[in-house]
Amino acid sequence: MTQHIRFVQSALNGYPVGGGHHRTRFSDHVVAEARALRLQGWTCESIGRHLEVNRSTVSNWVTGRRRTAQPIRVIVRGPPRRRPKPSRGGA
Repeated sequence: MTQHIRFVQSALNGYPVGGGHHRTRFSDHVVAEARALRLQGWTCESIGRHLEVNRSTVSNWVTGRRRTAQPIRVIVRGPPRRRPKPSRGGA
């Protein structure tokens, strides 16, 4: 039996942040690259075209409206739990 363990960055409250969150669409690397390009003077529109991301998403990243929670600790998570299959027989 193979054991699956993954490390997830989390905020102080224990909620996953950044790439560790289950609904993350873009990696932390892409967000960091967008912020670096903005510091170099690129417009949000040109960054969006370069990274193939919507301009408003880039704007949210570079202004701090999204992806602002800094990871505080790393938590270890096991494999996702599977629900038991319902029995088919009537009892």
